[in-house]
Amino acid sequence: MEKDAILDQLRSYLNRTLSLRQLEDWVLPNLQSILDAGDQDSIKLIDEVDVLLMELADGELSELQFFWRVNGLVSASNTYHFEFPIFSIRDSQSGSRAVTSPTEGQIVLSFG
Repeated sequence: MEKDAILDQLRSYLNRTLSLRQLEDWVLPNLQSILDAGDQDSIKLIDEVDVLLMELADGELSELQFFWRVNGLVSASNTYHFEFPIFSIRDSQSGSRAVTSPTEGQIVLSFG
Protein backbone atom coordinates (compact mmCIF):
# COMPACT_ATOMS: atom_id res chain seq x y z
CA MET A 1 0.00 0.00 0.00
CA GLU A 2 1.34 3.37 -0.91
CA LYS A 3 1.92 6.36 1.30
CA ASP A 4 -0.63 8.25 -0.80
CA ALA A 5 -3.39 5.82 0.24
CA ILE A 6 -2.56 6.42 3.90
CA LEU A 7 -2.50 10.18 3.36
CA ASP A 8 -5.88 9.98 1.59
CA GLN A 9 -7.39 8.33 4.66
CA LEU A 10 -5.82 10.90 6.98
CA ARG A 11 -7.06 13.77 4.82
CA SER A 12 -10.55 12.28 4.83
CA TYR A 13 -10.44 12.23 8.63
CA LEU A 14 -9.20 15.83 8.73
CA ASN A 15 -11.94 16.89 6.31
CA ARG A 16 -14.48 15.09 8.52
CA THR A 17 -15.63 12.80 5.71
CA LEU A 18 -14.22 9.94 7.76
CA SER A 19 -14.90 9.57 11.49
CA LEU A 20 -12.23 8.66 14.01
CA ARG A 21 -13.81 5.23 14.30
CA GLN A 22 -13.72 4.76 10.52
CA LEU A 23 -10.06 5.80 10.46
CA GLU A 24 -9.28 3.25 13.18
CA ASP A 25 -11.28 0.63 11.28
CA TRP A 26 -9.16 1.33 8.19
CA VAL A 27 -5.75 1.48 9.92
CA LEU A 28 -5.96 -1.71 11.98
CA PRO A 29 -6.73 -4.21 9.18
CA ASN A 30 -4.31 -2.50 6.76
CA LEU A 31 -1.39 -2.16 9.16
CA GLN A 32 0.22 -5.52 8.47
CA SER A 33 -0.06 -5.25 4.67
CA ILE A 34 1.59 -1.81 4.83
CA LEU A 35 4.42 -3.23 6.93
CA ASP A 36 4.78 -6.24 4.61
CA ALA A 37 4.99 -4.02 1.51
CA GLY A 38 8.29 -2.67 2.81
CA ASP A 39 7.94 0.93 1.65
CA GLN A 40 9.86 2.82 4.34
CA ASP A 41 7.92 6.10 3.93
CA SER A 42 4.62 4.26 4.29
CA ILE A 43 5.88 2.28 7.27
CA LYS A 44 7.09 5.40 9.04
CA LEU A 45 3.79 7.19 8.45
CA ILE A 46 1.56 4.29 9.51
CA ASP A 47 3.73 3.70 12.60
CA GLU A 48 3.25 7.33 13.60
CA VAL A 49 -0.51 7.06 13.09
CA ASP A 50 -0.62 3.81 15.06
CA VAL A 51 1.27 5.42 17.98
CA LEU A 52 -1.14 8.37 17.95
CA LEU A 53 -4.12 6.00 18.01
CA MET A 54 -2.60 4.13 20.97
CA GLU A 55 -1.95 7.40 22.82
CA LEU A 56 -5.54 8.43 22.14
CA ALA A 57 -6.87 5.08 23.41
CA ASP A 58 -4.69 5.33 26.53
CA GLY A 59 -6.01 8.81 27.29
CA GLU A 60 -2.65 10.47 26.67
CA LEU A 61 -4.19 12.54 23.86
CA SER A 62 -7.59 14.13 23.47
CA GLU A 63 -9.31 13.76 20.13
CA LEU A 64 -8.53 17.41 19.44
CA GLN A 65 -4.83 16.79 20.10
CA PHE A 66 -4.99 13.71 17.91
CA PHE A 67 -6.60 15.76 15.14
CA TRP A 68 -3.83 18.36 15.24
CA ARG A 69 -1.10 15.73 15.34
CA VAL A 70 -2.60 14.03 12.29
CA ASN A 71 -2.79 17.43 10.62
CA GLY A 72 0.92 17.85 11.32
CA LEU A 73 1.71 14.47 9.76
CA VAL A 74 -0.23 15.34 6.62
CA SER A 75 1.33 18.80 6.42
CA ALA A 76 4.82 17.37 6.83
CA SER A 77 4.13 14.94 3.98
CA ASN A 78 3.13 17.68 1.55
CA THR A 79 6.54 17.87 -0.06
CA TYR A 80 7.32 17.60 -3.69
CA HIS A 81 10.27 15.80 -5.18
CA PHE A 82 11.58 16.73 -8.57
CA GLU A 83 13.92 14.62 -10.59
CA PHE A 84 16.02 16.04 -13.35
CA PRO A 85 17.75 14.16 -16.12
CA ILE A 86 21.54 14.19 -15.99
CA PHE A 87 23.04 16.75 -18.28
CA SER A 88 26.19 18.77 -18.40
CA ILE A 89 26.68 22.35 -19.50
CA ARG A 90 30.17 23.65 -20.22
CA ASP A 91 30.98 27.33 -19.95
CA SER A 92 33.18 28.01 -22.98
CA GLN A 93 35.09 30.83 -21.28
CA SER A 94 35.91 29.33 -17.89
CA GLY A 95 35.69 25.66 -18.76
CA SER A 96 33.49 24.96 -15.74
CA ARG A 97 30.65 22.50 -15.94
CA ALA A 98 27.28 22.39 -14.25
CA VAL A 99 25.82 18.93 -13.75
CA THR A 100 22.41 18.19 -12.33
CA SER A 101 22.02 15.24 -10.01
CA PRO A 102 18.96 13.07 -10.72
CA THR A 103 18.44 12.22 -7.05
CA GLU A 104 19.25 15.43 -5.28
CA GLY A 105 18.34 18.04 -7.87
CA GLN A 106 21.45 19.95 -6.83
CA ILE A 107 23.82 21.69 -9.16
CA VAL A 108 27.44 20.71 -8.73
CA LEU A 109 30.16 22.83 -10.24
CA SER A 110 33.49 21.39 -11.20
CA PHE A 111 36.37 23.42 -12.57
CA GLY A 112 38.97 22.35 -15.03
